[in-house]
Amino acid sequence: MRSVAFALCAVAACMASGCPSGGGDGPGVPDGAGGPDGNVDGVNWDLPELPSLAEEQAAIAPAITGMKSALAARDAPAAIQLVAPESRDAYEAIFAETPELMPLLAAALESAQLMMVSEDDRTYDNTLRRIGDVEVEYDGIVFHATVAKVDGAWLFVKF
Repeated sequence: MRSVAFALCAVAACMASGCPSGGGDGPGVPDGAGGPDGNVDGVNWDLPELPSLAEEQAAIAPAITGMKSALAARDAPAAIQLVAPESRDAYEAIFAETPELMPLLAAALESAQLMMVSEDDRTYDNTLRRIGDVEVEYDGIVFHATVAKVDGAWLFVKF
C-alpha cells in the first residue's frame, strides 16, 4: 500500500511524460519501443520484493514476546527498548506514572497478532519504512497497536 502522496507523484510523472494508454508503450510509441524495462516515462516501477505477511509475523514474534516479558516484570527500561525511538519518551513517562498498567498490557499482548503490513511514507524526514497493524483482543474488546521496522527490527510505535 502506498501513500496518497506517492499516488499523486505517479500521476504527475505519468501526465508529464505521456501515460501509456492501451497497446504500445505510450502515445505514438509502438509496442516494445520503450526502455529496457518497457517504460517510456523514465520511472522505474520495479519495486523491491518485500517479505510476506507470514514472514513478517515470524519476524515480529520476538518483539511481542520481549514486550510481554518486560511488561509482566514491570521492567520499563527493557520495554522502552522495544518501542520506536519517536515514541520512547511518551511511553517512558506512561510507564513511570502508571506502572500498574504494565502487567495489564502484558496480559493483553497474549493475543497479539500481526494482521497487516505496508509501507509508511514518513514525509517529515523523506523516508519510507515498513509498518504493521497488530491486533490485540483483551476482555472481549479488540485493540490495535502499530509497529514499525526500524533498522531491521520490529518495534512498537503505539499501543
